[in-house]
Amino acid sequence: MSKPHFTRLSAQLTRLRENGHLLDASIPTQTTSVALHRLVIALFSQEIRHKLIQTGKCDLSLVDYSHASVDNIIQFLYGGEGTIGPLCTKIIQSLHLDLSVDKTITNRRVSKGSQNTEDDDNIELKYMRILTFEMEVPRLLEAQRPLSDVKIQIATHTHRCHKVILSAMSEYFEVMFSSGMKEARDEIITLHGIKNNVFKDI
Repeated sequence: MSKPHFTRLSAQLTRLRENGHLLDASIPTQTTSVALHRLVIALFSQEIRHKLIQTGKCDLSLVDYSHASVDNIIQFLYGGEGTIGPLCTKIIQSLHLDLSVDKTITNRRVSKGSQNTEDDDNIELKYMRILTFEMEVPRLLEAQRPLSDVKIQIATHTHRCHKVILSAMSEYFEVMFSSGMKEARDEIITLHGIKNNVFKDI
Protein backbone atom coordinates (compact mmCIF):
# COMPACT_ATOMS: atom_id res chain seq x y z
CA MET A 1 0.00 0.00 0.00
CA SER A 2 1.18 3.50 -0.78
CA LYS A 3 0.80 6.67 1.30
CA PRO A 4 -2.32 7.82 -0.64
CA HIS A 5 -3.97 4.48 0.19
CA PHE A 6 -3.30 4.95 3.92
CA THR A 7 -4.52 8.55 3.79
CA ARG A 8 -7.74 7.50 2.06
CA LEU A 9 -8.26 4.60 4.45
CA SER A 10 -7.90 6.93 7.45
CA ALA A 11 -10.37 9.40 5.96
CA GLN A 12 -12.91 6.71 5.11
CA LEU A 13 -12.65 5.04 8.53
CA THR A 14 -13.30 8.46 10.06
CA ARG A 15 -16.34 8.88 7.81
CA LEU A 16 -17.69 5.46 8.84
CA ARG A 17 -17.32 6.43 12.50
CA GLU A 18 -18.98 9.81 12.01
CA ASN A 19 -21.89 8.08 10.22
CA GLY A 20 -22.20 5.50 12.99
CA HIS A 21 -21.55 2.57 10.65
CA LEU A 22 -20.17 -0.77 11.89
CA LEU A 23 -19.19 0.58 15.31
CA ASP A 24 -18.47 -2.47 17.46
CA ALA A 25 -16.70 -1.08 20.53
CA SER A 26 -17.29 1.61 23.12
CA ILE A 27 -15.33 3.23 25.91
CA PRO A 28 -17.32 4.43 28.96
CA THR A 29 -16.32 7.89 30.18
CA GLN A 30 -17.52 10.19 32.97
CA THR A 31 -20.75 10.78 31.05
CA THR A 32 -21.52 8.89 27.84
CA SER A 33 -19.50 6.25 26.02
CA VAL A 34 -17.25 6.93 23.03
CA ALA A 35 -18.06 4.62 20.11
CA LEU A 36 -15.44 3.34 17.71
CA HIS A 37 -14.29 0.39 15.61
CA ARG A 38 -12.37 -2.15 17.66
CA LEU A 39 -10.13 -2.83 14.65
CA VAL A 40 -8.86 0.75 14.74
CA ILE A 41 -7.86 0.77 18.39
CA ALA A 42 -6.34 -2.71 17.95
CA LEU A 43 -3.96 -1.23 15.38
CA PHE A 44 -2.41 0.92 18.09
CA SER A 45 -2.26 -1.56 20.96
CA GLN A 46 -0.72 -5.02 20.87
CA GLU A 47 -2.31 -5.73 24.26
CA ILE A 48 -5.82 -4.92 23.03
CA ARG A 49 -5.24 -6.84 19.80
CA HIS A 50 -4.06 -9.91 21.71
CA LYS A 51 -7.15 -9.85 23.96
CA LEU A 52 -9.46 -9.50 20.96
CA ILE A 53 -7.78 -12.39 19.15
CA GLN A 54 -7.86 -14.61 22.23
CA THR A 55 -11.33 -13.84 23.61
CA GLY A 56 -13.11 -11.61 21.12
CA LYS A 57 -13.55 -9.10 23.95
CA CYS A 58 -11.66 -6.16 25.28
CA ASP A 59 -13.22 -4.27 28.16
CA LEU A 60 -12.18 -0.64 27.96
CA SER A 61 -13.16 1.94 30.56
CA LEU A 62 -12.08 5.53 31.12
CA VAL A 63 -14.70 6.67 33.62
CA ASP A 64 -12.21 9.04 35.25
CA TYR A 65 -11.99 11.12 32.08
CA SER A 66 -14.42 13.37 30.22
CA HIS A 67 -16.13 12.29 27.02
CA ALA A 68 -14.46 15.15 25.14
CA SER A 69 -10.95 14.13 26.25
CA VAL A 70 -11.43 10.48 25.29
CA ASP A 71 -13.12 11.36 22.01
CA ASN A 72 -10.19 13.64 21.21
CA ILE A 73 -7.78 10.70 21.51
CA ILE A 74 -9.98 8.42 19.41
CA GLN A 75 -10.25 11.08 16.70
CA PHE A 76 -6.46 11.34 16.81
CA LEU A 77 -6.12 7.58 16.25
CA TYR A 78 -8.40 7.81 13.23
CA GLY A 79 -6.12 10.46 11.79
CA GLY A 80 -7.87 13.61 12.92
CA GLU A 81 -6.19 16.77 14.08
CA GLY A 82 -5.89 17.46 17.77
CA THR A 83 -3.59 18.72 20.47
CA ILE A 84 -2.24 15.99 22.72
CA GLY A 85 -1.68 17.56 26.13
CA PRO A 86 -0.62 15.98 29.46
CA LEU A 87 -4.13 14.62 30.14
CA CYS A 88 -4.24 12.96 26.73
CA THR A 89 -0.91 11.30 27.44
CA LYS A 90 -2.43 9.74 30.57
CA ILE A 91 -5.36 8.44 28.52
CA ILE A 92 -2.96 6.92 26.00
CA GLN A 93 -1.21 5.13 28.86
CA SER A 94 -4.53 3.99 30.40
CA LEU A 95 -5.57 2.43 27.09
CA HIS A 96 -2.17 0.71 26.76
CA LEU A 97 -1.66 2.25 23.34
CA ASP A 98 1.73 1.70 21.74
CA LEU A 99 2.29 5.45 21.46
CA SER A 100 4.52 7.36 23.83
CA VAL A 101 6.78 10.35 23.63
CA ASP A 102 10.43 9.65 24.40
CA LYS A 103 10.80 11.38 27.79
CA THR A 104 14.58 11.51 27.55
CA ILE A 105 14.20 13.71 24.49
CA THR A 106 11.52 15.79 26.22
CA ASN A 107 13.68 16.29 29.32
CA ARG A 108 16.62 17.29 27.15
CA ARG A 109 14.46 19.92 25.45
CA VAL A 110 13.30 21.27 28.82
CA SER A 111 16.86 21.43 30.15
CA LYS A 112 17.79 23.52 27.13
CA GLY A 113 14.99 25.92 27.90
CA SER A 114 12.80 24.97 24.96
CA GLN A 115 9.42 26.76 24.99
CA ASN A 116 7.91 24.40 22.41
CA THR A 117 8.10 21.08 24.25
CA GLU A 118 4.35 20.40 23.97
CA ASP A 119 4.35 21.26 20.27
CA ASP A 120 7.32 18.97 19.72
CA ASP A 121 5.54 16.17 21.61
CA ASN A 122 2.49 16.60 19.40
CA ILE A 123 4.60 16.41 16.27
CA GLU A 124 6.32 13.27 17.55
CA LEU A 125 3.02 11.60 18.49
CA LYS A 126 1.48 12.40 15.11
CA TYR A 127 4.52 10.92 13.39
CA MET A 128 4.27 7.79 15.56
CA ARG A 129 0.54 7.50 14.83
CA ILE A 130 1.15 7.61 11.07
CA LEU A 131 4.08 5.19 11.29
CA THR A 132 2.11 2.72 13.44
CA PHE A 133 -0.93 2.88 11.14
CA GLU A 134 1.18 2.27 8.04
CA MET A 135 2.98 -0.66 9.70
CA GLU A 136 0.01 -2.38 11.34
CA VAL A 137 -2.61 -2.23 8.57
CA PRO A 138 -0.51 -4.44 6.23
CA ARG A 139 -0.01 -6.90 9.10
CA LEU A 140 -3.78 -7.25 9.40
CA LEU A 141 -3.89 -8.05 5.70
CA GLU A 142 -1.27 -10.79 5.82
CA ALA A 143 -2.17 -14.40 5.12
CA GLN A 144 -3.89 -15.25 8.42
CA ARG A 145 -5.82 -11.97 8.59
CA PRO A 146 -6.18 -11.57 12.39
CA LEU A 147 -9.51 -10.13 13.59
CA SER A 148 -11.19 -10.87 10.25
CA ASP A 149 -14.97 -11.12 10.60
CA VAL A 150 -16.27 -12.17 7.18
CA LYS A 151 -15.29 -14.52 4.37
CA ILE A 152 -15.61 -13.57 0.72
CA GLN A 153 -15.91 -16.47 -1.70
CA ILE A 154 -15.12 -16.11 -5.39
CA ALA A 155 -15.53 -19.36 -7.33
CA THR A 156 -13.45 -21.87 -5.35
CA HIS A 157 -11.38 -19.25 -3.54
CA THR A 158 -12.21 -17.94 -0.05
CA HIS A 159 -10.74 -14.75 1.40
CA ARG A 160 -10.81 -13.78 5.09
CA CYS A 161 -11.62 -10.08 5.32
CA HIS A 162 -12.50 -7.24 7.70
CA LYS A 163 -15.94 -5.71 7.19
CA VAL A 164 -14.85 -2.27 8.32
CA ILE A 165 -11.90 -2.13 5.90
CA LEU A 166 -14.00 -3.41 2.99
CA SER A 167 -16.67 -0.82 3.85
CA ALA A 168 -14.14 1.98 4.17
CA MET A 169 -12.78 1.32 0.70
CA SER A 170 -15.99 0.37 -1.11
CA GLU A 171 -19.49 1.87 -1.01
CA TYR A 172 -20.82 -1.49 -2.23
CA PHE A 173 -19.64 -3.23 0.93
CA GLU A 174 -20.60 -0.29 3.15
CA VAL A 175 -24.19 -0.56 1.96
CA MET A 176 -24.12 -4.34 2.29
CA PHE A 177 -22.83 -4.38 5.86
CA SER A 178 -24.57 -1.26 7.20
CA SER A 179 -28.09 -1.49 5.76
CA GLY A 180 -29.30 -4.71 7.34
CA MET A 181 -29.09 -6.73 4.13
CA LYS A 182 -29.19 -10.50 4.57
CA GLU A 183 -25.57 -10.76 3.40
CA ALA A 184 -24.44 -8.68 6.38
CA ARG A 185 -25.27 -11.63 8.64
CA ASP A 186 -23.79 -14.34 6.44
CA GLU A 187 -20.50 -15.88 7.53
CA ILE A 188 -19.51 -16.42 3.90
CA ILE A 189 -20.51 -14.01 1.12
CA THR A 190 -20.28 -15.22 -2.47
CA LEU A 191 -19.37 -12.66 -5.11
CA HIS A 192 -20.09 -13.14 -8.79
CA GLY A 193 -18.80 -11.25 -11.82
CA ILE A 194 -15.33 -10.52 -10.44
CA LYS A 195 -12.12 -12.43 -11.01
CA ASN A 196 -10.34 -13.84 -7.98
CA ASN A 197 -6.98 -12.27 -8.83
CA VAL A 198 -8.63 -8.83 -9.09
CA PHE A 199 -10.26 -9.11 -5.64
CA LYS A 200 -7.08 -10.56 -4.14
CA ASP A 201 -5.04 -7.58 -5.34
CA ILE A 202 -7.62 -5.17 -3.93
